[in-house]
Amino acid sequence: MNKGIIAAIISGILALGVAVTAIICLERVPVGYVGVIYSAAGVEDQTLAQGWHMLSPLKKVSRFPISQQQIVFSNDPADYGKKKHADWSIDAPADGGMVKINMTINYRFLPDRVVELYNRFNGMDGETLVESRIQNSMIAYVKEVTPRFSVMDIYSDKKSEVNEAITEYLNQKLQDEYGINIASALVI
Repeated sequence: MNKGIIAAIISGILALGVAVTAIICLERVPVGYVGVIYSAAGVEDQTLAQGWHMLSPLKKVSRFPISQQQIVFSNDPADYGKKKHADWSIDAPADGGMVKINMTINYRFLPDRVVELYNRFNGMDGETLVESRIQNSMIAYVKEVTPRFSVMDIYSDKKSEVNEAITEYLNQKLQDEYGINIASALVI
């Protein structure tokens, strides 16, 4: 057999090996996220920034959004663009009665807290943590603020004060509890 053919076969096998290794070991963290690295040995203290990273095939990455995210509590599908939650408004107490509040909350995870959160909540990624715990806490904390205001305040006269009070209270509670920052909470 010709030496050139043998060299080409060996080169092809090596190239295939390098390509397979790169596919197995290459991990992408999307823009606006950080990655928490974990393996059978535990969770690493450092996070991965956005971009491509070479990792051991024994390590995995869980993602947390550090760019602004939005959660919508509403009974109107037009407010959030899909019929995911047919009636997901917040029934909250107010001075003088109960109110049905449609609201958007803009938040982001604090990058220096994601490893702690990942450890504390048994390996939940950011999306799972929001869906299983944080959104329920948001609803409960909104209900703690609304009794300070009348029904009319919430719907018209003092809506900006209501938004500010809810944003401030959510920040106070959720930064400590879940390591997230609330940019705004707005009654729709």
